[in-house]
Parts: sequence; structure tokens; C-alpha cells
Amino acid sequence: MTERGTTRVTVYRTPPHPPTNEWGDPLDVDTVHLSGVIGSLLMREARQWQPGEHRLTNVEQWVFRPINYTVDIAESDRIEDERTGDRFVVESVTLKPSYVGRKRLRVELKKIN
Repeated sequence: MTERGTTRVTVYRTPPHPPTNEWGDPLDVDTVHLSGVIGSLLMREARQWQPGEHRLTNVEQWVFRPINYTVDIAESDRIEDERTGDRFVVESVTLKPSYVGRKRLRVELKKIN
């Protein structure tokens, strides 16, 4: 099975003890954790039921699949697409086996810009 990367991303991670504001809340710091990570960034639309509004709505589901499954990406990291400048926050990271024995990393994202 051949995988093809369609973009490069930069991964930002907040340090363990981030600076705080005047109220003591941690600030988001754009510290580059990884850069130039090659992979495919996919978006698909899905229909989702909104029980409070009693209707279906369209939502975007974003997934990043890096070529190298050993790349260090964790939940709450932020990812920036180097080609388009779009920013995402990592919602979940799962390592899935494939049928041919090669593991695949699936990173589910939420667009934040």
C-alpha cells in the first residue's frame, strides 16, 4: 500500500508550565514542537442530528494522517497547514493497524480559524 502526503504541517505544543495572565489562567503559547511533518489533511462533510434544535446540520470533520506513524502528536496540540495557513486543534489521536501490517496514525482535528 502506498501512501502519499499532500501537505506539510507544523505542530505547536504548549510547554508543561506555560506563562499565565493576570488572573492566573494559562496562556496559549505557540511553541513549535515539530515542523515539516508530511501527511494528508482530509475534510469531509457529515450530517449530524442536533437534538436541541430537532434538525440535521452539516458539520466538517477534519483528519490528518501523517506518513510516519511514530511522529509525536498529542491531544490538545495545535496544527498549522503550511500550505494554506489553516489552524486546527487536535481532538484525538489513534494508532490503527492496517490489513498489510503497517500501522497508521489518525489525528482527528477541529478547525479553529
